[in-house]
Amino acid sequence: MHADDTSHRPGLHAIASRFLPRNLSTYSVAGGLGDELMIWGVLQSFAAQRPSARVTFHSRFAEVLKQVPSTIHVIPYDSGSLPKDSKGLGYVGKTQLSINEQMASRLGLVPDEYPIPLPSFPRDAPGGKYPSTGRIIVIQPVASAWTPNKQWPLAYWTTLVESLPPDATVVELGQSSFFPAPPRHPRFVSIAGSTSVPAYLAAISHATVFLGPPSSGMHVAHAYGVPSVIIVGGYEAPVYPYPRAIQLHTDISCSPCWLCSACPYDRACLRNITLRWC
Repeated sequence: MHADDTSHRPGLHAIASRFLPRNLSTYSVAGGLGDELMIWGVLQSFAAQRPSARVTFHSRFAEVLKQVPSTIHVIPYDSGSLPKDSKGLGYVGKTQLSINEQMASRLGLVPDEYPIPLPSFPRDAPGGKYPSTGRIIVIQPVASAWTPNKQWPLAYWTTLVESLPPDATVVELGQSSFFPAPPRHPRFVSIAGSTSVPAYLAAISHATVFLGPPSSGMHVAHAYGVPSVIIVGGYEAPVYPYPRAIQLHTDISCSPCWLCSACPYDRACLRNITLRWC
């Protein structure tokens, strides 16, 4: 055997797993659905690398996550009753690491994949009824209110929707409709603001494709294996570890900025991204 032969040395993941804690109690610092889904994926990888550990997730979406067969204990989040040793997971920004990787590194974890298992829901889950024959294109134009610098301009969204195939149903999701007037598409329907969490998950899970900024919808699309086009812009780096996501990004000198106040350049990174259905 040569001195530099590494074929029998333990891999990085095997070495790292030796130092993972035996028990883990965690929760999301931010608490949004997207944040919790990223943590859910990180914890799946943790449990796979440390199968003997007791992993507890204090989740604001416990009723959904508890429907997934898992060794992870899911408990409804209550800030007043969190164990003292619970670890809050969030992100620091201003880095080229994906938020998933940032969270995993807080646990000493180096995963290959970030699976996000979610339960199946029917198309007609409460608050989610819409014509569902043929192709379904789901859009979520608005991300969270955390920053205005993920927002692709209204005119761009309108142009994109009006270019989508007329035989496809275009379903808008979100807390409220982004459009002052509906785009001129014959099968556009907005259920924004009227969906339960199961209906929101159902709409994306049955989609042909998902379109939107980095948001909870992006993570849900990854969870269900739905192809997605993500308009990243320049607020953050296009490094989410989701193999079925096309991440559109503008590589300019101020990116990634992680800026939560108004952009001094009028979001040039987003205005430089144009997109039409061909």
